[in-house]
Amino acid sequence: MSYEEALKFLDRYIDYEKLPDYRYTQAAFRLDRMTELLCLLGDPQKDFKSVHIAGTKGKGSTATMIAALLENHGFRTGLYTSPHIVSIRERVRIGSEMIGCADFARAVSAMRSKIERVEKLMIPVTYFEILTALAFLEFSRKKVQIASVEVGIGGRLDATNVITPEVCCITNISYDHMDKLGNTLTQIATEKCGIIKPKIPIISAPQKTEALRVIRRFSREKNVPLFLVGQDIQIGKSKTLAETRCRKYPAPRTLPDYLRYCAHAWEDAAVALGALEILAEKVGFDIDPRACQEAFANLKIEGRFEVKRGEPTLILDGAHNAASARSLAKSLRVFARENRLREREFIFLISMAKDKDISGFLREVVPVAKEIIFTTSPNPRCADPRQLKRTMSRISPVSSDSEPDISCAFERAKENAGKSGVLVVTGSFYLLGEITKAISYRLEERMN
Repeated sequence: MSYEEALKFLDRYIDYEKLPDYRYTQAAFRLDRMTELLCLLGDPQKDFKSVHIAGTKGKGSTATMIAALLENHGFRTGLYTSPHIVSIRERVRIGSEMIGCADFARAVSAMRSKIERVEKLMIPVTYFEILTALAFLEFSRKKVQIASVEVGIGGRLDATNVITPEVCCITNISYDHMDKLGNTLTQIATEKCGIIKPKIPIISAPQKTEALRVIRRFSREKNVPLFLVGQDIQIGKSKTLAETRCRKYPAPRTLPDYLRYCAHAWEDAAVALGALEILAEKVGFDIDPRACQEAFANLKIEGRFEVKRGEPTLILDGAHNAASARSLAKSLRVFARENRLREREFIFLISMAKDKDISGFLREVVPVAKEIIFTTSPNPRCADPRQLKRTMSRISPVSSDSEPDISCAFERAKENAGKSGVLVVTGSFYLLGEITKAISYRLEERMN
């Protein structure tokens, strides 16, 4: 099976990331189906230790930080995240390297008969379940020592919730996927906390009272220790990233853009460092603060306040709910101050899924927007840009327009930003993917 054939095989299976409407129920998201598939594959998830990360905002970044910290301490690491921006191979990494095309195809080929066997016993497996099993299979084959595993959606019914990790991490919990996880923070937090297991310590980011109450309840019920950022782990300032009762972690001398401009990134870093300390105690290794400093100095997380300096400067950020839009706006204000820009000088290019809190998202970004251009994305859940513009007109008088063709929208947004301006692309990882591919294509053309 070639890589292209493997992708075609995957496309036969239901991909809930692209479905506009579905029921998030135990009948549809069956962990016994995932368990059966892994059993047929030899239970590869038992061949490595792991960290499990759930939350609404920052879980992918935290997972990436944990993997980088472990790699800098000499471990062979695995990283499983979602969604991807350009290539599906981004989701499965050994160290800092994406899974190769040949390895991806080999894994799908090895899984094919097992997938078909599960289909005969139960309802068909899903796209995400296959990818999760593929990641675990590859981690086992490549003899990964510790894997950092990000939850897809929720936690309780997520396909990743078949691992028994060394530590669970809960990043910031806010309102997202309300039609699936519930309309209150209590309901959403309850789904996220479904990854908490007996005897497995928990590291939590700062939470709103309602969400923290749920996390504390799960901690008591499962009789596991809870370490809270802001209480047990202090977020550092300036020269210190974080401070625990054991040690201080120095910040890199030169901060990568994500840490330089995003205050919430320091919360993610504190969670990651808290997880590292638990791992050091359970696995048995000494923490080197300098190795931690180097890991953060070289940190690169695609699509999380990713700054591409040019004419104009591009900022790519995968914010797609009100809470992440609020964080993006705060980060843009910091960026404006450091680069001597006026706050409302940012041109936005936005696409959003129609099942998101569109009004809530836009209310957060309009205070820093000079103009917004709405467009589409390859996601079938994508909202009509004309509807986005109509929603915008009810919220703010900020100039806005709609252009369904992504290429045309991008060119117009760049032109309106000007060579010395800043264009912010946000609202959808699918849109980020299209823009990233467009940028790469133009670079290749120039080089040739």
